[in-house]
Amino acid sequence: MPNYNIRGVTVQFPYDAYDCQVSLMDSVIAALQGGKNALIESPTGTGKTVSLLCAALAWREAFAARTQLGKLLKGGLQLDTFQAGLAQKLNNVSQPESEALENTSVTIYYASRTHSQLSQVISELRNTSYKPRICVLGSRSQMCINHEVTRLANAAQTSACRQQISATKCEYYSNVHKSDVKENQEEKMLDIEDLVKFGRLNKACPYFIARSTQAKADIIFLPYNYLVDPYARVAQGIDERLKNSILIFDEGHNLEGSCGSATSFELSSSDIASCILEAKLCAELSRGSTTTNDFEKLHELLVKLQLKLAAVDLAGKKDMAFPGSYIMELLGSINITADTVETIYSVIERAVALMSKEPTRPRVALDAIASGLRVVFRPQNEYDLASFRVVIQTENDRSHRKLSFWCLSSGVAMRDLLSQECRSVIVASGTLSPLESISAEMGIPFPIKLENPHVIQPEQVFVGVVSTGPAGSRLSSSFENRRSSSYLSDLGNTVVNFARVVPDGLLVFFPSYGVLTMCLDAWRVRQAGRDSVWDQLRRIKEPFVEPRGKDQFSQAMDEFVCKLEDSNLMGAVLFAVCRGKASEGIDFSDAKGRAVVVCGIPYPAAMDHKVRLKKQHLDDLKAGAKEHTEAMQQISGNDWYQQQAMRAVNQAIGRVIRHRKDWGAILLCDARFSSSNMRRQLSAWVRPYVRVYDHFGEAHGALGRFVKHMSSRPVPQPACPAIEAFQMKTGKEQDEYSSTLNSQWLQQLIRQGQQSSDTVPAAGLMSIKARRSRLARQNSNHMWTDVSGLAGGEFKDDMHPPHSTLHLRSENATATALRDPPKSSMNVSTIHRFQGMAHHKISEPNIPTPIAPHQLTMRQNSTEDNLQRQADRVKTRDDVKEPHKRRMALQELNLTKKRGVSSSAGHLTPCVEKADARVAARAYVEKVKAVLSADQYKTFQRILREYKSRVIDLHKLIDYLLRLFDGTAPELVLEFQMFVPKKHLETFLKAADSFIAH
Repeated sequence: MPNYNIRGVTVQFPYDAYDCQVSLMDSVIAALQGGKNALIESPTGTGKTVSLLCAALAWREAFAARTQLGKLLKGGLQLDTFQAGLAQKLNNVSQPESEALENTSVTIYYASRTHSQLSQVISELRNTSYKPRICVLGSRSQMCINHEVTRLANAAQTSACRQQISATKCEYYSNVHKSDVKENQEEKMLDIEDLVKFGRLNKACPYFIARSTQAKADIIFLPYNYLVDPYARVAQGIDERLKNSILIFDEGHNLEGSCGSATSFELSSSDIASCILEAKLCAELSRGSTTTNDFEKLHELLVKLQLKLAAVDLAGKKDMAFPGSYIMELLGSINITADTVETIYSVIERAVALMSKEPTRPRVALDAIASGLRVVFRPQNEYDLASFRVVIQTENDRSHRKLSFWCLSSGVAMRDLLSQECRSVIVASGTLSPLESISAEMGIPFPIKLENPHVIQPEQVFVGVVSTGPAGSRLSSSFENRRSSSYLSDLGNTVVNFARVVPDGLLVFFPSYGVLTMCLDAWRVRQAGRDSVWDQLRRIKEPFVEPRGKDQFSQAMDEFVCKLEDSNLMGAVLFAVCRGKASEGIDFSDAKGRAVVVCGIPYPAAMDHKVRLKKQHLDDLKAGAKEHTEAMQQISGNDWYQQQAMRAVNQAIGRVIRHRKDWGAILLCDARFSSSNMRRQLSAWVRPYVRVYDHFGEAHGALGRFVKHMSSRPVPQPACPAIEAFQMKTGKEQDEYSSTLNSQWLQQLIRQGQQSSDTVPAAGLMSIKARRSRLARQNSNHMWTDVSGLAGGEFKDDMHPPHSTLHLRSENATATALRDPPKSSMNVSTIHRFQGMAHHKISEPNIPTPIAPHQLTMRQNSTEDNLQRQADRVKTRDDVKEPHKRRMALQELNLTKKRGVSSSAGHLTPCVEKADARVAARAYVEKVKAVLSADQYKTFQRILREYKSRVIDLHKLIDYLLRLFDGTAPELVLEFQMFVPKKHLETFLKAADSFIAH
């Protein structure tokens, strides 16, 4: 792996780094050396995660060496010239120089918003040369495997877990500290899903396995809230290890919201009513015990809180805001103070334990009261209450009140975190711009800031501000203009015209669900007998609308991806909202997202009470700044309001370019984007390419030329990594590697693959015939679905659903399964000749016998005859007498015949039965499992997934397979031919036959 010397630290990188990756690692190491904080924006596809990991781990290794040197020097070690030079270099690892050489080791905390994102980070870590001891922290709801506990939720789950442990009833907890379990876990890099599987297999609690590894871990992966919530830090045992630690917040654009949630709470009228009922029930359940009186007092306290809220004078308004200090006055009036709150915690904890034994109550509301009190009675809040507001709102009728305690500054949580003496805080994301807003909101200094460019070439992106529609109407989704009929009509026609030009996937983002619904309703209306905008759009692309529900969203995304392969359309269009599910974390790479259209500026709801309070709070801070420089650093309420909108825009447009070879268009369809102030707040990588179009025709023509150019451009193919790796080896390593690499079949395959790849056009505008051809080729990927199931479903991807989904099932039921693999099930003598090269003994694979050429011709003729007989029967069948049904049936048969697809009595040319193909795939997967380690097998799964989704090409695939199987089972490289796509299969067959012949 390449090494990079960055500020005196040697960083091992898994591949040749881009310039922007070196810049990112330089910023990280500069921050760690000086004990400073850093803000880093690096677009998706620039290798941000792997750069963060390698830089932090490399610096940590150098710092550990420096610590060891300090101990030796303290022991009186005399250094020679070489050692003195090494000592000088190690001294540069950390600044200032006065820092004690014997300083303790450094723990890295790597936080992201979700565990699925953390799993991707761990996957990236496995691909590097660094092998740190890791720990993944999660909640009991995610990691517990004891059914008696998992049936409950939140605090009840925690209480039940503790009861099971204290009564020694949890066998999973008892097995955690067994030596074999501990050793097996420590030598693996397991993400949270792997850890749960490991726990089930070994009957050991994944939650406490993770907790047990925390003390020795070099890097700890965890969600944001485990760091920014002080109560969560204590509960997870994090506080005691934060001194001199490195905190990395990936996907940091979400950090502001997480900080606000960790330092705020809300209690609705129904929450308070539920708590009152639970307190009363606890008093009844404990009747006659010593705790009955405590529960009765808790019930009385909650009733007083309910009455106190109802008595607050709101001056005839629906809601009213009070200063943060009012919360102390409100709670103090019912005797909830810093002196009594610990007693209240204790009573609530006993109540939760009692309620957790009730099988009909899996969820306990009382914990909401305890959580709210913990937010209020944090030790630091006596100094920070100026950053809070208390809001009391009416619900349903005026007798029902909601209590909210809102923190208006993320700096409260971040300053509390830094008070634990952390070394550095690094906030990184693909969409942090504008950085000034983030820096001011966090309330802590960020001396190091980086806005990275993208790794793409200028020709790969088109960014246009479209100020007018086809009819000349000004495009502006401002509150005053968004309901204008001329605006709605022209915006709809704008989308339709762009849909005609943009191939494959088109993403259209609106400021809110309300605006999205209003536009779609207007576009569905037909006027004067003419087709509606919706009708026109459906003839070009299949439209989908982002649903609000999580389950419905996954289904919609599956159908969206399926429609991209419909040969009768130019793809699909997804209508979504900024800040919605589609704008965050979803990969619309390549054909899934060739253009993103932003229809308006997604400002936060101006009349929302929290938004108004936030703006007023920032204005007050700016006005009260004591010095001119301090006032300059503080943003105003309007600045924050605008920057929140632009950050949502940056998040949406980040969906379109996902890797170095991707390309796409960004269309900002609102005249307000033409202002220089707005353009300055776009992500740094976008700004250089922005062009403002005053007339729609100019924008439409420029977009068409861009798409035509990119669609006809050959895809550049790198030199084969396998050859490059071989050329870098010397001596014995080269001899060992060459036995497989120099085999004739592989060399011929590489040459042929390079020749065919050079002329493959990029995905873009295609004729119907070309799209059908592409679909026929992709049908050969059926085996990927089969092998995915055989390997435990590890290859399943939300953005790459199996072809057996409902939408494609009828078509694919008659489609090709796979070509028959060539003679990898060759005669034993040929296999032994291969064994002699690899010095590895194998048994004859159990793979179906290949079909001879004369059999293929006979089967092809049989297939064509069979299809003709079916067509004749369709014309006379009673159940297809209706003309439209008869046409549909005949069209399906004609499509089947054109694609060379088998019917029930025929066979694909050439093919094997699908059941036989699954048998072959199963046999292959079992052999792979037998020869590879667990980590290697995960790499193999990743290769399959990436090759199927075209993330890697044929050359890279060969390189990976050689590295996996060379020296263990090189014959598995040859047998992999059963999974090669149809367009490369003939080449593979010829190469294999040539090898067998020799």
